[in-house]
Amino acid sequence: EKIMINPIIYWQSPDTKNKIIEELQDNKVLITPTDTIPGFLANSTAQGFQTLNTIKQDRQHKPYIILISDISKLDYFVDPEQLTQQIKNLVKQCWPGPLTIIFKAKKELPDFLKSESNTIAIRCPNYTPLLEILKNFTGLFSTSANISNTPAPKAIKDVNQEVISQVKYLVDDNNKKNFQSNETKPSTIINVSTNQICIIRQGAYTIQDLEKILGENIKIEQK
Repeated sequence: EKIMINPIIYWQSPDTKNKIIEELQDNKVLITPTDTIPGFLANSTAQGFQTLNTIKQDRQHKPYIILISDISKLDYFVDPEQLTQQIKNLVKQCWPGPLTIIFKAKKELPDFLKSESNTIAIRCPNYTPLLEILKNFTGLFSTSANISNTPAPKAIKDVNQEVISQVKYLVDDNNKKNFQSNETKPSTIINVSTNQICIIRQGAYTIQDLEKILGENIKIEQK
């Protein structure tokens, strides 16, 4: 029985952008490089969520990160009073970039966008081709391109065959200059949804970087 090898398409091909937008609007999942590690991309719809869960398998109610193209898209997900001057400074200095921020989610958002404690994780990636796609959506789900509890791939060539067989496209990049040097580190995750700002995962941005911007000490969440 012949195994179908999935087509790798390149950001540099003229029709790639339209192919990707079409797939995502059709609630299909694909894999693309980001400014950190390769990720799944899916539309932030109930159907996109289901498809992603099927591939990721055992998620245990862990919410997905939502990628957005720019700060104005925060309005869809977060109430404006959360964007204090301090948080605006953080966003201005760290986005686009490898910082995921956990906010309180707007009340009316559907459950599949947020955690059980009503928070939502958002990031604006520092990767031009992806930002071009994101302009066409309020936001897209993103998560590392692996099955839960297996190693996350560091590059497109490392993605597991079982995962590849479930997506239509693997998107790769001929232009390595698109990548920052931090591409193998995951994004830092910071929680600003409570009174005490807290780091959930250390990554590309250091605590020192963030404390400088925020002008306050940040707690590290104890696992």
